[in-house]
Formats: sequence, structure tokens, C-alpha cells
Amino acid sequence: MASLFNVTQAAGPTARPGRLLNTDLAKLYRLNEDQGAAVEVMLAAPELAHTQGLSGSGKTTMIAAACAHFVRSGQRVLIASQTNLAVENALERLIGDPEVRPLWLSRNEGEQKKSAAIADWYRMAADHAENAVCNPFRALTNEVVGMRNWQERARKLARSQNESAQELHVRETELDRANASLDEVRLHQEERSQAQARATWWAMAHNALATLADWDPSCFSPALATDAANLLTMFSAHDGRAPRLDVSPGALHRQAQERIQDIQSRLGTGSDSAKDKDAERIRSQILDAWPDVSLPVQDGIDGKKQPSQTVAQAEAAVLREQQSLEDAQSRANEICSKSNMLLSEIGGLLDLPELPTDLASAIELCEGHEDLQNARLKDVESIREWLPLLDQWAIDLRQQAENPPATDKMGERYVNSANVIGITCNSDFKILSDSGFPRFDVVIIDEVSKATPLELLRPMLLAPKAILVGDHRQLPPTFEFASFGPSDKLPTEDEDPDALERETDLLRRYERLTTSSLFRDGFSEINPGSRAALYTQYRMHPQIMSLVNRFYDGRLGSGLVDPDGLNNGAEWSWRIHGLSLNSRTGGQYLSPHAHALWIDSTEDEVGRAAYENSDNTGIENQLEARLVAQIVEDIAEAC
Repeated sequence: MASLFNVTQAAGPTARPGRLLNTDLAKLYRLNEDQGAAVEVMLAAPELAHTQGLSGSGKTTMIAAACAHFVRSGQRVLIASQTNLAVENALERLIGDPEVRPLWLSRNEGEQKKSAAIADWYRMAADHAENAVCNPFRALTNEVVGMRNWQERARKLARSQNESAQELHVRETELDRANASLDEVRLHQEERSQAQARATWWAMAHNALATLADWDPSCFSPALATDAANLLTMFSAHDGRAPRLDVSPGALHRQAQERIQDIQSRLGTGSDSAKDKDAERIRSQILDAWPDVSLPVQDGIDGKKQPSQTVAQAEAAVLREQQSLEDAQSRANEICSKSNMLLSEIGGLLDLPELPTDLASAIELCEGHEDLQNARLKDVESIREWLPLLDQWAIDLRQQAENPPATDKMGERYVNSANVIGITCNSDFKILSDSGFPRFDVVIIDEVSKATPLELLRPMLLAPKAILVGDHRQLPPTFEFASFGPSDKLPTEDEDPDALERETDLLRRYERLTTSSLFRDGFSEINPGSRAALYTQYRMHPQIMSLVNRFYDGRLGSGLVDPDGLNNGAEWSWRIHGLSLNSRTGGQYLSPHAHALWIDSTEDEVGRAAYENSDNTGIENQLEARLVAQIVEDIAEAC
């Protein structure tokens, strides 16, 4: 594939950016901005795309989301990597997507991997039957039943509420009537008491004037001031002496008493003087004009009908009505409390921005929502008779998932319809054709920076489109050139020295091609519309990221919202160790707030430069070995 070694020959994207990414899938796989842009590049590239991302930047999620897009357009995808873990992570991330059927192919673990994939598919199919069909239908049915039950309770409570309001009105009316009756009885009693007091006082005054009986001051009360004034007016009309009427009730009473006692004193002498005769005349005239102030009759006062009950009876009636009103109010409060509780329940039935404040409005809203849900339920009513079968099918699938045979019919169908295949780059690729997958629409190769060109070519030749995912900032693949030592480079008797030189040059080129990372050159030279990079990492603490960022021109950003563990709601992003580690010399390796430590190994303990030593067995650095041993001992001692 020429485009692997010369990416400038690869066709560039023709689709307008921003139009290929499915927003629903982006939400399903929770893509960040970088991941979404990378998936867009992977979809748009017609032949070749390069995506860079360090470990922890969400490459697995990006690959899974890209696969989800490809299979939904009817394409079959091959995921390859130099490491098993990368393939496993990508396939596991796809489990649960109903449109994706992932499958790992391996000679050593082929049947086990197939069985695991089939088991995952059985579980997913059971989950889909329950979560997409059975549970929604039951939830919709329960919702309609719940709304009906709620409306029945609400209507019953609304009737009780209306009855309670009517009862309260009746009780208030009856209490007002009882209070009015009590007021009437008290007024009647007061009027009768006043009439009796007037009659008594006038009778006492009449006796004092007619029979010369003693005047009784106890019969007078301030309420009788008008009567005293009337009596004084009568005296004034007959004796010509003007009384003082603009005085207190007591003064009026004393004036009346003095007038009568004056007549009594003149008539009590028994003489026949002119004064006595005048006193007798005045007395006779006053007695003739004496008003008829008698005790009230039993039937009423001033023609009014006498009340049928006493004050005590009227007060008892008021107390009874007050208690009845309190009981009615208590029942009304209880109904109101039940109404508020019922109104609060509607929030669990209806998705409303604001809850209604009265039952009538709530019932009307619930009726409208029930009509809508009934229409939905009617559309899927045919599912009801299938529910027992679907439930049993889901149970059977879960049981089958516990021990799935790779040769059953369902398993065979799954394998034949698998649309995302995983394999390692150094596997026997014949297993692909043996399993019925000789060609693919797209191949995605992860960990490209760790693979050799041959390991890349094998999967790339199986699809017209290749997506390379890696990170040229990481270590390249290891290339052992030791087999081509000095003895191998010496010409033999039958070898052409020029041919040997050409062979040696080709070996050097292959070594350079491999160890300098093919991905780096391809990433820098490919069409800009066919490359993307992930710069948001979720694995390391920002302090550690700041060290790594030196190799990424400071472009890395942390996706951890709470790496220091300050918020209990974001535990997933905590990157805390809580360790304090001191060295034997009194220094400190780590503290709870330190996440990275530089150890200088350029000079030994006496200041001599420390170099690496190499021989035919390998490379060594004795100072670094001593430092590592010391750190391990310190850690072991601290723990």
C-alpha cells in the first residue's frame, strides 16, 4: 500500500466538516470536543486517516464511537493492534450498543472469545428485550393505571372537599344564628331587668309620696337617670321649682329624693297650715299624673315576643355550634392536607414545570395526559400478549449466556453477522478468511507507534480504508539489529562486495524506518483534513501531565474535574494517593500533595559523572540501579 509510505498519495476528504458526526451517538459514547472532531475525520477520510492520542486521552472511546458510525452505515470494521489489551478494550467498549456485534478472533483463544462474545450478545439481547420492549410497555401501562388511580382518588377527595366547604358554610351560618339568638336573649333579659328596675324605682317613689314610706336609695342606678329627671319635671310642673337637669345621675336622684322628702316632712306634721295644704295639693296632682310604670308581663316587653330559651340555654347552644364548626374545620384541614399530598404526587406522574395548586386543575391536566398515553398504549397494545413469551425468552437468553456454546444456531448467526472484528497484528490472519471475513470496509489499527511496517501492512491490505491510531511521542517499536554484527558484514568468497553493501544499506533503512516511527512522518505529511489529535487526558494528575506536556508542546489539557478529591460528587476524577514517603537521609520523596518527583542520576555520591555501560549482553547504569534499589527499600520500610 503506497499510501502507508507516502501519505501524500492518499485521497483527501470531500465531505464538509461537521456534517458526518451523529449527535445521538456522540452523546451515547459521551465524546468530548476532541473525540468528536477525531471521529468526524475518521468518517470523512476516503482512504487513510491518522489520529494521535496519548494513553488516557480516550482513544478507546473514540475508536468505539467510530465503529458505531461505520456499522450503522452497513460497513464491517476490523480492529487490529499489536497488543491484546488495546483490542479487548475497544471491543468491550462496544458491548451494549444494539447495532454493533463485536467478535475477537484468535487461534489460541478463538472458541473462548467467540463464546464470550455470544454470551455478551445474549445478555444484550435480553437487556434490549426488557429495556426496549417489556419494561417500557409495562411502564406505560403502569403510568396509565397510576393516572387513573390518581384521578379516582383526586375526584373522591374533590367531592369531600366540596362537601367539607358546604359543611363549613352551614356550621358558620348556624354559629352566627346561635350568636344572634344569644344576643337576642341577653338583650331581652337586659331590657326586662331594666324594666323591672324602673318599675321598682317608680313604685318605691310612689309609696314614698303616697304613703310617706321611707325612701330607698338602693333602688336607683345610673340607668334610671332619665326616670329621675322625668319625676323632677313632674314636680316642677306642679310646684313651680325648676330642677337642675344638667347634673350627674346621682345628683338627679338626690334632687328627686329631696323633693319627695320635703313633701313628706310637710305632711308629716299633721297641721292644717297653708303650706301643708299646698304640699297635699302638689302630692295629689303628682299622684294623679303618675305614669304607669308597672312590672313587665311574662309574655314580653313592649309587645315583643319573649324568647323561648334562657341565656344559659342560648350560651350552651353557641358552644355546641362552636364545637361543630371546629370539628368541621378539622375535617377540612385534614382534607386540605390530603389534597396537598395528592398534588405533590402528580409530579411523579407528569413532567410539569410547575405543579398545579388545586385539584380541579390537576385533574384536568391528568385527564389530558392520560388521553395521550392511552393513545400510545393503544398503538402498542399487541405487545401485551407477547409479554410472557418475551419474559421467558429473556430468562432463557441469560441462562444461555452463562454457558454459551459457540456452535449453536444463534451463536453461528452471531458470528456470521459480526460487524466489528478484533485481532492482533501478529496473529495468524488466515483465521479471518477461515471464519468468513476475507475483506473489510474499514480497518482501524491502534498502537501504531509500537508496530512495525509489516505488522501494519497485513491488516491494511484487507480494507480499502485504513485508520491509524497512535502516538509518535511515545517509544517506537524495538528493532533488534544485533544479528547483523561485524562478522555478518564481511564478504565471503562468492559474495559481491557491492551487493553486500547494498544489503547493508537496505537494512539500515529498514532500521531507520522502524525505529523513527512511521506514524510521526505520516501524521505530519498527510492531508490536514485526514488527521486529528486528542489533547484532553483523563488518566494522570495535572502535576504529572505538566511533565509529559513538554513532549506535546504544552497542548495537553486535563479532563479531570476534581483531581485533588475536593468534591464528593466526582470520585471518578480523583487522583489522590495520600502518601508521605521519606528517604533514609531525611529527604522526602512524596507528600499527599506531590504527584511527581525528579531524581538526578547524572552524578554519583562523590560528584563523578555517571555513564551507561554497554556490551554484547546489554546496557547498564550502576548509579540508576543503586538509586532504584534504595527507593524500593525506602518504600518497603515505609509500608
